Amino acid sequence: MSPLDAPAPRLLAGFRNPVLDSQACFRALLKAISYPGRRARVPAATEAPEGWPPALAAATLTLLDADTPVWLDAPARTPVAEAFLRFHAGAPIVDRPEAARFAVLLAPEAAPYDAFAIGTDQYPDRSVTLLIGVAALVGGDAMQLRGPGVRTTADVAPAGALSAFWTAWTRNRTLYPLGFDAFFFAGEEALGLPRGVQAEALSKG
Repeated sequence: MSPLDAPAPRLLAGFRNPVLDSQACFRALLKAISYPGRRARVPAATEAPEGWPPALAAATLTLLDADTPVWLDAPARTPVAEAFLRFHAGAPIVDRPEAARFAVLLAPEAAPYDAFAIGTDQYPDRSVTLLIGVAALVGGDAMQLRGPGVRTTADVAPAGALSAFWTAWTRNRTLYPLGFDAFFFAGEEALGLPRGVQAEALSKG
């Protein structure tokens, strides 16, 4: 069978009520990024690509549009996921991470963090936002957050192989006000990390 004869990927359903659900999702994401360390419940999309937490799928439907190029890592970039984003969000899917305004990561340990856009002195907002899918927002290595939006400290422990992310995050903070922002997603919840927040590993002793 030639590529032209291959069946089109199944189109997944998005929000039941695109306007109201996307507004509610945006408010949840704003809460998550405004109060680092607090988990926010995100109205989920009706369906999500395989391996994508429902909250991550909902976030892409809310944040992406025709003017926001998105890069997908290898586990996230499937024909079904591409069709989902193109149909519901109209977002261009790019091959180079440096060209992306958003990046979907299902394997954050292998992400090309140094390649992502960090903005410029004139336009610090021209940076990437990382949308990271994990198995759970608890149960991983504990990290303590300090900085804007955190009253004193906040502890987070997203599950999965994240040592490369936290190493990149330490470098990222030194770039402020440049740098990337990040969200973790698991199930129907989100956890936000604005670029100005410091994260330090908690002692296991």
